[in-house]
Order: sequence, then structure tokens, then C-alpha cells
Amino acid sequence: MIDYETADVIITPKITYYWTAFSNEMRRIYTDGRPWPEKIAPSFEGYSVGEWRDEAHSGRYDTLIVETRGFTGPRNYDGTGIPLDRDNQSIIKERFTVDRVDPANLFHDEITTIDHALTRPWTVNRSYKRVKKIVWTENLCALDTSYVILGDENYFVGADGYLMPVKKGQKPPDLRYFGDAKN
Repeated sequence: MIDYETADVIITPKITYYWTAFSNEMRRIYTDGRPWPEKIAPSFEGYSVGEWRDEAHSGRYDTLIVETRGFTGPRNYDGTGIPLDRDNQSIIKERFTVDRVDPANLFHDEITTIDHALTRPWTVNRSYKRVKKIVWTENLCALDTSYVILGDENYFVGADGYLMPVKKGQKPPDLRYFGDAKN
């Protein structure tokens, strides 16, 4: 939940989406009352179940309570690089609230991390403000990829510019379609 680029919150009757523009991360928070699945396929975003509440008793939902589990690892706790436990049993609990003074332009996220690498649950607070004039950027990591697919095989382009195998015993690519292979 460290937003370093534009993010959108998209609310539907059954799922609330948190979309981060930087790397097109689409987080799904299921708000349809479903129970936790017996098995969760681990993923970068984890599996989130949430509930909308009207804590101000105004007739409008103003708070989203979320719990997320099922992360894939290894992962870091934050930008300092502190690793989370290798068992991938982290639980993240969040409480999203709209600001009481400026509900149209500001919301808050209280984040509590429960992980075996930590001595106790750790809570941080983040605030996000609405940007009225959004500047959309595009980030395509694929432009700098060092991987090449030839036929049904993947190869890696090394720092020296030569193709390298990506698995043990991989055959070299067929060079007959690359012009004069002697040059």
C-alpha cells in the first residue's frame, strides 16, 4: 500500500478493486460476504476479504475492513528490505476510512501486519489524497526484457549480448534463419 504512482479504487457490489497504475497491479477485495476458501493459491497481492461498514451512522458506507492472506514469497516488509518470514503465513489487516473533515478528497489506511518474523503485530497509518488533475504515465518493463522466445524455447540475452540457455540441457537455437551464421 505504498502508492508511488496513480491508484484508483473501483467499487462494485461484490468486489472492491484497488488498481495501481505503475505496474498494473489489480488488487481484489471480495466484499460479497464469502468465507475464506479452504485453499488459497499464493499470489503477490494475496487474497483479500472485506466488509463495508457505516461507522458514522450516516446511511453511507465510510469504512472498509479488510484481511489479506495467501501471499507468495519471499517478500520484504517494507522499502528497507527487512524480510518477512519464509513460511508465507503473513496476515495483513486494514481499516480504510474516509476523512471526517474532507471525505471527498482524503482517505486513510490503518495497516496491521502479523508475521512470524515480527515480535508483535505492527501497525502503520497511511493517508491518500485525491488528485484532481491526474497525469497518467506508462511503464512497460517489457521494453527492456532480456528474454527471447525462439519457437517453443526461451533464451536469455547475457550482458555480452549473446544468447544463453535458461535451463539445464537446453539445445541452442536453430540459427539457419539468422542469415550467415559465420559472421
